[in-house]
Amino acid sequence: MIKSIFVEKKQVTYANIKPTKEGFLLKGYGSKELNDDFKNLDNLINEKDKNFISYSFINIENIKVEVPSVQDEKTKFFLIRNQVKNQGIEVNNFKLYYTFDRTEGENDIYTVYLLPYSVFEELNISKEKKVLLDLFTFSVFSLSSLSGEFFKEKNILHIYSSERQIIITLSKNKHLFYFRIIDIPEYISTEEQFTNFLYESVNLTYIYIQQSINIEIETIIVSGEVPLNKEISELIYNFINIPIAVLIPCGFIENCDGQIFQKFIVNFGNLVVDKSLFDIRLEEYIYKKNFIKLSKILFFVSLFTFFISSFILASSYVSFVQKENEIEYLENLIKDKIKEKLAQTRFSYGEYKYYIKYLNLIKKANEGNAFLLLNKILPLLKIYPFNNISSKVNNNRFTIKITDNIKFTSLIEFNNFKGKINKVIMKLSNPELRITNRSTFDADSLSVKLNIIVTGNISR
Repeated sequence: MIKSIFVEKKQVTYANIKPTKEGFLLKGYGSKELNDDFKNLDNLINEKDKNFISYSFINIENIKVEVPSVQDEKTKFFLIRNQVKNQGIEVNNFKLYYTFDRTEGENDIYTVYLLPYSVFEELNISKEKKVLLDLFTFSVFSLSSLSGEFFKEKNILHIYSSERQIIITLSKNKHLFYFRIIDIPEYISTEEQFTNFLYESVNLTYIYIQQSINIEIETIIVSGEVPLNKEISELIYNFINIPIAVLIPCGFIENCDGQIFQKFIVNFGNLVVDKSLFDIRLEEYIYKKNFIKLSKILFFVSLFTFFISSFILASSYVSFVQKENEIEYLENLIKDKIKEKLAQTRFSYGEYKYYIKYLNLIKKANEGNAFLLLNKILPLLKIYPFNNISSKVNNNRFTIKITDNIKFTSLIEFNNFKGKINKVIMKLSNPELRITNRSTFDADSLSVKLNIIVTGNISR
């Protein structure tokens, strides 16, 4: 289940959504007022759900940068990031989102939006609940992503309004070119005042786009409160003279009527956000979330392996998660029972050997369990979501191998990673746990070829 949340000032809406083969199914929805410190937002975030949050943040700054024309995206990002840094901006405090502006000679001009990671802290979500988030983004990205989902290969001007804000985005294929967020003043109380204010805001935004951005608008989407106001839709069409579309849930989400779809349209936009571009979670929480996912996968894989190794009767004697001393206690208990049976001459020696062999299989399955072995190097795994982790057990000794090719975008990130790896290895190393680091660190290319081998005896 997905819990999709939209925070707009002190108002929060949420929708419970189930993914299906055809798209999505709306299971429930609601809204609530947040208290001044946002603390009650925690109550909406559950461990059993995938939690998506979109936040209506206004103060997104942007700057212009000029870089040599290159095709490789990684190189382009590296150049843009350095140019942002050269303007005195602490790049580690922001996620950078850039859009192409124009070409001048051999260089390209980009508009770079600075998405502050600090906003992630503004909502006062507890650390325990932050780890449970699968997406944290801004409402402009939710709306532009939905525009691209419904109208591919078209330049879309999306005009959204609630009772509190107006959001206008210009995008194509979920790629955002321009946006504007306007708070609706408190003095706006009548429908006529709202209509006039909304029309004026759209009018000024459209004129600015026409004069400053060389993009031809092909379709206009109106959403939220706008489709409910027939007069404003007519005013917009008469002024811009471009076809106006109203999105409907049909084919996208089931069990949802048009009015509910418009009210929760930002929540539904969260479902199609490109995380690589618009997820503004801090890296430490992304790593922790990925580690939780890895642990769950390893748990179920190991559980399956255990039951296969232990045959069908395994559940009669021991569960997957029992400690070693519990297994040994059970083994001794069964041996005593077997001896009693032998004394009564109703239990053959062959049967006795079978059950002893069976108990040894239980122990072997538990000792070779990858999940339990990985716990021994948990601090190392928390540093980064490594791609390749393997483990094996042979003659009461285990070997864990971690390999990966990692590329960094700055020397600071490179050095921080190297320092963390060395520090954790020194801390974990002891006579019972040998860690060999054969990794190569290339500061010139800001890359690491990771190769770490951990060996040790299986504890008795």
